Amino acid sequence: EGEGEYYYGEDVTVDVTVEDGYTWDKWTGTEPSDEKEHTFTMPTEPVILTPVVTTNSYKLTVDPAQGTWEGKTENQEFTQKYKTTKDIPDATRIGYVFGGWKLDGAGKIENKVYTFGVGDGTLTAQWTEAGDTKYIVEHYVMDTKGEYPETTTIVDNLQGTTNAKLTLANLVKDTLLVPNGISYSHGTVDGSTVEETTILPDGSRLIKLYYLRHKHSLAINDAEGTKDPEGEGEYYYGEDVTVDVTV
Repeated sequence: EGEGEYYYGEDVTVDVTVEDGYTWDKWTGTEPSDEKEHTFTMPTEPVILTPVVTTNSYKLTVDPAQGTWEGKTENQEFTQKYKTTKDIPDATRIGYVFGGWKLDGAGKIENKVYTFGVGDGTLTAQWTEAGDTKYIVEHYVMDTKGEYPETTTIVDNLQGTTNAKLTLANLVKDTLLVPNGISYSHGTVDGSTVEETTILPDGSRLIKLYYLRHKHSLAINDAEGTKDPEGEGEYYYGEDVTVDVTV
């Protein structure tokens, strides 16, 4: 405001509107001043004035939300001038799929580039559980001595959704079961007997399932012409049994 022709000695007032994102600095030229609304007396020559503003700086906070971004797990802050840009690569998190950035505050995020706006902004990583997270199920079948082996009988390398609930009884291997011979007993996680557990994001969940071997009794009937039967008692399913009598 204020451009035009003025008489020598006439009071002149000039002013400008400072846009958002900028701060007033000064007028430079024939009649310099620090005041945005600047009044001066018209001299004996043409006056040329240039308004000068400074670009504001604003803060961007990047929150990986339990993930990792640019090698760090904590929030990172950056201060840059209005309208400048910063590359924002994807964050990572074990057991999760990156779902983009949620922007709160000023600025905009597009094609992995953040443009600083008028005010501070925060980018928060969005996550969904991965559907191919690994977990391991080890099966231990009691031997014919009534003891569980130190090494697993069968190992299942499985996959599921991160943090999904697992019911151990649903993981029993049917091919190991024998009616009245071998049945599922219990399961453990980290040494504790449990009925349910979850899939860990890092794929380290180890489940151990134990199968009980049943015992059955052996009786030898008396028969004429025999005595001193040997071998009566209780035996595990699948155990070798020897019987004998004296004739």
